[in-house]
Amino acid sequence: MNMTILFAHLFVPFAVFTTSLLHFVDASDNTEIKTTTPPHQGCLQMEKDGVDVVKYPKLIKLPSGVSVAETQTDCDSNTGLAGSYPCKDVNLLSHLSNAQLNNQGADIDANDLWGWTDTASGREFVIIGLISSTAYVEITDPVNPVYLGELAFPGESSMWADIKVYKNYAYIGSESPGHGIQILDLSANLLSASPGTSFTETSRYTGGNLGSSHNVFINEDSGYGYALGSNTCSGGLHIFNLFDDPENPSFVGCYSDEGYTHDVQCITYDGPDTRYTGKEICFACNESNVAIIDVTDNTLISKKTYGSSGLTYTHQGWLTEDRQFFVFGDELDEVFKFQKTTTFVMDVRDLQEIPQIQKHKSALRAIDHNLYIRDGIIYQANYRAGLRILKANDYTQANLEEIAYFDIYPSSDSPSFNGAWSVYPFFPSKVVAVSAIETGLFLFRVTAEDVVNTNDCADSPLNVAAGGGSLGCDFVSSNTEYCSSGGDSHCPKTCGTCAAYGCLDSEVDFVYEGSIYSCSQFDGLAPGLIDIYCAIQEVADTCRASCGVCDL
Repeated sequence: MNMTILFAHLFVPFAVFTTSLLHFVDASDNTEIKTTTPPHQGCLQMEKDGVDVVKYPKLIKLPSGVSVAETQTDCDSNTGLAGSYPCKDVNLLSHLSNAQLNNQGADIDANDLWGWTDTASGREFVIIGLISSTAYVEITDPVNPVYLGELAFPGESSMWADIKVYKNYAYIGSESPGHGIQILDLSANLLSASPGTSFTETSRYTGGNLGSSHNVFINEDSGYGYALGSNTCSGGLHIFNLFDDPENPSFVGCYSDEGYTHDVQCITYDGPDTRYTGKEICFACNESNVAIIDVTDNTLISKKTYGSSGLTYTHQGWLTEDRQFFVFGDELDEVFKFQKTTTFVMDVRDLQEIPQIQKHKSALRAIDHNLYIRDGIIYQANYRAGLRILKANDYTQANLEEIAYFDIYPSSDSPSFNGAWSVYPFFPSKVVAVSAIETGLFLFRVTAEDVVNTNDCADSPLNVAAGGGSLGCDFVSSNTEYCSSGGDSHCPKTCGTCAAYGCLDSEVDFVYEGSIYSCSQFDGLAPGLIDIYCAIQEVADTCRASCGVCDL
């Protein structure tokens, strides 16, 4: 049935209510090839903390009293708990155990994760690493995630794997010798997959003699990929080209002047230091320092050390969206210095002259691991402390404030290598995914006001009925006085009222395909009919509460 006819038939209209090309060093110029991965002190410590690197048993048993089959559970603001998990302003949507993330049902450890959204359909997927495979989970309905299957590693198991996505392809590296980088065409494999599929890799990259690697990073803007901590390039930046042929990357060269690089974020520079605009700039965590590298010219711009030699391990970090600060963590300072969880902030507004690094200490002693920044909010996976979410009051002084958390390892916050490995906060739905070493995949909805009140809440794409039905949020953006007469609910992004209306219905009448409607017409409708109307994206973005857009 024609959607417009159905919509008009059930929603009876009523009267108007007035209210540059990169130049990398060639392989021949810099091709030191090592046969083994350089020592990784942070991971060696992890091994000492309980991992048998030959047998890969569980690090420890599950925390007492914690189940691995929880379903949707809201965080109780009175008790500070979601079931048995300590929490603040984070709701558990669903949880899959490690045994639910492989075709054998084996209780094996997990590691890294990343996400992919099919832009054509809006369907969302998590890719999570295990010790011998990667698992693929559709989370379009995050309360009822669907495990689709796994891609087995080509060789032996490894505790460490890393995953990134470029266009519709996943790229998987591992410390497993000879692994290279597995490539999987996500569109071809996931969109029609049945649960329990054993996927076959689309291709595998081993250019430049790449075998093992500790981490993988991809600059999605430039199409350049990086293998870090590999058996090549002295463990530094092993650079490969994806944009020419994503299925068959080509080796570009190395940057190895700074030795072993644990992790990196590389961008096509668009920050405040205009001397480097448009260049491929990498912010590299190099065990004892952060190095800023101009990969376009293959030169070191600057590097900053901190702390006491041998007592630090610069692990991973992420740039603020304005490119003014680099926020990073150290994997060993809590272990060796007996200090509280510390987040470091480096002022990178001038890439050549870096001021003293500032630091923020939390109230806990758990080890920080991976962090990412979205809409000005810092999402951290801090091992035994679980998911921690911070906002910045003043980056120049590292004045950070914890605004929300979900502790997936409730029995202890001590500085040991258990619990949350990584976090992925970049889904359009704002579902936050966390991988846990012993307990699998967690999906969360953050309800903290600072997270809900972000600039990417949706304006209604429909015109208001007032004024003859020709005016919409684009008009309100240049006539903001209308924000005080109904525009605040219809255009929350434009009016800066996301906190108040980002998850609520528009309070004004609107025009859909020539007829006038109101969100109040949802009242009393059967759920099946509501689903039909809310399948119209313009209506869902207008009647946000009725369509439950913040409950997805």
